[in-house]
Amino acid sequence: MRPLVTKKGAEYRGLSSKGFTLLELLVVMALLGLMVGLSVPRLLSTVEAVSAGAEERALGQIMDQVKLHAFLRNQRHTFFFRDHSIVAAEDSPIASFEYIRFPGQRIQWNTKGFPDGDKLEYTIRGNRKSLALY
Repeated sequence: MRPLVTKKGAEYRGLSSKGFTLLELLVVMALLGLMVGLSVPRLLSTVEAVSAGAEERALGQIMDQVKLHAFLRNQRHTFFFRDHSIVAAEDSPIASFEYIRFPGQRIQWNTKGFPDGDKLEYTIRGNRKSLALY
């Protein structure tokens, strides 16, 4: 008959001790959970910052397109910047944003593509900014 425990305590009923103990697995799982818990908020804030930057670039492109359209078509354009959206004078929405907020402005572009104001004020992620329109 085989002994239940050998001299080294490595075998129990003929089973070898290869592998990890439950305690070792729990420690590794706890460390992994801690690392994930600390890194996810940083990752989410990075994604938010990238999305906000994309919205800022889109706003600049829209302003350039309006300027060019007014000049090429020899037309006046009036836009209202309210809360998170840009609305044309005919109350047709032009664009809406998730991260950009406007304090409430009206800007009109003349037939030469020049705006009546020199900058567009907005707030993005709590920071006040302005976009040069000339």
